[in-house]
Amino acid sequence: MTVVRFLRVRYIPLIQIMKFYFILLIILISGACNGLTDKKDCRGSCLLKPIQTYIYLYKSPSVTSQPVDSIINDTIDEDYPILMITDIKDGFAHVEIRSDVDSTFKQAGWIMLNLLGINPATTDMIKLYKCPNNNSGVACYIESPSWGCLYTIIDCSNEWLKIRMKEKGVTKEGWISPADQCDNPYSACN
Repeated sequence: MTVVRFLRVRYIPLIQIMKFYFILLIILISGACNGLTDKKDCRGSCLLKPIQTYIYLYKSPSVTSQPVDSIINDTIDEDYPILMITDIKDGFAHVEIRSDVDSTFKQAGWIMLNLLGINPATTDMIKLYKCPNNNSGVACYIESPSWGCLYTIIDCSNEWLKIRMKEKGVTKEGWISPADQCDNPYSACN
């Protein structure tokens, strides 16, 4: 005599399955971006925003930290420092500073991130990416970039900079490729 047992099969509505896979996809994409934004590999060039005052460089990422030096955009001698971001932490960027006159190393330290920016390298439309690579998909576009309009830097990965800017009243944020960045303080890069 054979005994046949019937298993009770529970059907999961399709919408719940789709929600699960959508959440899983978001987690995977988020993890992929986080894996690509290793701050230890940050090498982003940038400029000091046009402020006619000395700006402190700190020993650690805090305004209560000991200042180690200061920098300024020297408009008299036309010596504008070129900065290389090596790390970002707590609203500060660790920068290496070179003199633009002779490209010699001057100093390093932590500076408030909101004092740094980057120019666009072109006046053509610029893509801002979701992650710091050309294959991550486009987050948005800068439709009318113009040199001299420094974009605020909020993160860095290798030579990619994550920027935030406003265009026509709309805040735009994303990763700008190294090819679309201009760290020349004197003229446009195009």
